[in-house]
Amino acid sequence: MKTYIKITAIFLFFTLLGCSSKEDFYLDRNIFIEDPTSPDLPIYSEEGYNSFGAYINRFPFVSNLSSGIPQITIKKDTMFFSLKGIYKKSTQKYYRQDVTLDFRFIDNFSQKKLDKYTDLMFFNNYMVNFNNTNTKITLKINEEKHQLKIVDGKMHFKKARKLFLDDEIMKVVLSGRFYFKAFMNNDDSDIITIKSGRFDLGFGYDNYNHFE
Repeated sequence: MKTYIKITAIFLFFTLLGCSSKEDFYLDRNIFIEDPTSPDLPIYSEEGYNSFGAYINRFPFVSNLSSGIPQITIKKDTMFFSLKGIYKKSTQKYYRQDVTLDFRFIDNFSQKKLDKYTDLMFFNNYMVNFNNTNTKITLKINEEKHQLKIVDGKMHFKKARKLFLDDEIMKVVLSGRFYFKAFMNNDDSDIITIKSGRFDLGFGYDNYNHFE
């Protein structure tokens, strides 16, 4: 019995010792919980699961850390929001493509205090209407870029919340939904539809940038 207690205590000690060195890993990890009503997409969440997903022409586009981490960059009045993941397109069988969605929003961001990632609380309940000419979207499939001509769509940053660790703000979690329809490369016969989009992403020092 005493031996068991000693082993348990030693294990607990080293577990606690290792927590500080692994805390970034746990905050940055991607948690995928499938949505039973939207197969192959993650559930909508506001927990900082570092996941996103949408259907591109009915096939799933989802987060994948090996493809890169999400990024937000604010430069003067322009916000760049980048989602990198994999597109699981299927004809007779699945094959994967690396896909990046780059959103560019123009607003009076320079008049807001957005110097650091903790200022992202500004985006709580923030709506972007894609019909506005101040929004541009680029779709990158593998190494091929496509400029999209937006027909309709919205992105709603529904929730912004601070993620604490030992009373210190480590991340700001942005959660929301999006959808849009657009022409590929200004070709009115080539339409792309993205629907059921959702994201639950943490932003910190490593993936938030601000430039004057």
